[in-house]
Amino acid sequence: MCNNHGLCRKEELRLIRLQLGLHDIPLDQCQSVTFNLEGCFSHLSSGLMRFQKLVLAFPGHLPKRELHKLESDIRDLLVNIMEEMDTQGITTSDIPALTLPKDTSTFQEKAALVLILSDLVDFMRDIHHLLV
Repeated sequence: MCNNHGLCRKEELRLIRLQLGLHDIPLDQCQSVTFNLEGCFSHLSSGLMRFQKLVLAFPGHLPKRELHKLESDIRDLLVNIMEEMDTQGITTSDIPALTLPKDTSTFQEKAALVLILSDLVDFMRDIHHLLV
């Protein structure tokens, strides 16, 4: 984003996030001090469902092979988490349908995908740190 479009400042990226309705997925209930098993699993599963839907919302900006692999990896992790939730007797909650802006430009779609993938990396890194 910075090199190609000059969007280097956090404020600019924050505005794009707001415009596209992208927001952070909380994992506060997964932290050791405030750990809540049901809340943590709920955040993990809803976060992964959201990322899965977001990645699939912009299919034309990733090669099909990479898109399929990414979606498959997210789905596999989600299935594992949902199986563990079932084992623990935790019910899953549906996430609200995604409402993305209608008339987005190609630039906005590419920016959204960059932000989504960046958020996904951060989300996975956070999960890793919480579980280790």
